[in-house]
Amino acid sequence: MNQFRFIKLGQKGNWEEDCLKSGVLKLSFQNAAHEDCNQGKWTKVESALAKIQSYKPTVSIWISELKYFYTEPESVIWITFHKGKMWWCNAKPGVTEIVENGAKVKLRKCTKAGWRCKDLKGKDLNLESISGRVLKTRGYRGTICRFDVPSENYLQRRISGEVDPDVINTQVMLQNLDDQVLNLITKLEQYEFEHLVDLIFARSGWVRDRSLGKTEKTIEATLKNALTGETAHFQAKCSTSSKVYSAWQQEAYAFPQDKKFFFTHTFKGPEPEIVDGFEFVGPKRLAVMVTRMGLTDWVMDKLS
Repeated sequence: MNQFRFIKLGQKGNWEEDCLKSGVLKLSFQNAAHEDCNQGKWTKVESALAKIQSYKPTVSIWISELKYFYTEPESVIWITFHKGKMWWCNAKPGVTEIVENGAKVKLRKCTKAGWRCKDLKGKDLNLESISGRVLKTRGYRGTICRFDVPSENYLQRRISGEVDPDVINTQVMLQNLDDQVLNLITKLEQYEFEHLVDLIFARSGWVRDRSLGKTEKTIEATLKNALTGETAHFQAKCSTSSKVYSAWQQEAYAFPQDKKFFFTHTFKGPEPEIVDGFEFVGPKRLAVMVTRMGLTDWVMDKLS
């Protein structure tokens, strides 16, 4: 089990680009002598810092941050955040001091792998998929801090590309729910199925413009997206085949709407190829839409 440390790369992140590109970690602390830190003379370092900061708790935090930077072993994983991703690295032992723009900067090199923003299985570590428990460290007012044990356990799994067992169990339960809901959907009458599709569109921001099912066999209704202004039409058939779908697709080309949707809960034949402007919503995708949009109760009520 690795230990993890968060590091803020420069004031307001002004070192992030350089550090991530160069494969290094940087720390300032002008009043902490590099030689004293390197030799572990922390009492002397503390005395120097106390001359510029009389509040002892703040000095204690600074000392802790310096100790992390100078003494943490290579096994520790360093975490930072930049441009919508979580980055991580291991750092080689040993700190050097350089001068940048007239200021002394403490520098520690990453291992050969450098900074990475993917897990060990190659998946991007995008911030929208990272736990808020970890992300809250972005608000830390200092420079370096440790994570609590639950966060370290989470980070170990994420970087290894492993999924939380509870998430796996939930995924299995959702798949079972999707299968059960699809079985219920197949019992709906045609007009009930069309109503269900209407509800799916309504919860997706689409508003029915015109109903044409009685006069136009290719189109059940036309719609407009209230947010984007896009137009669409759809057809809904309880049961159909690839042959019927292909014929519908050829006829649908003649209509001016931006998108053409086709819904069915029972489909005979191979899944249609993706074609620009067309959306085929077959059994599996339909079931997911119904469960995730909160329409399961509606389906159950129709069949109770």
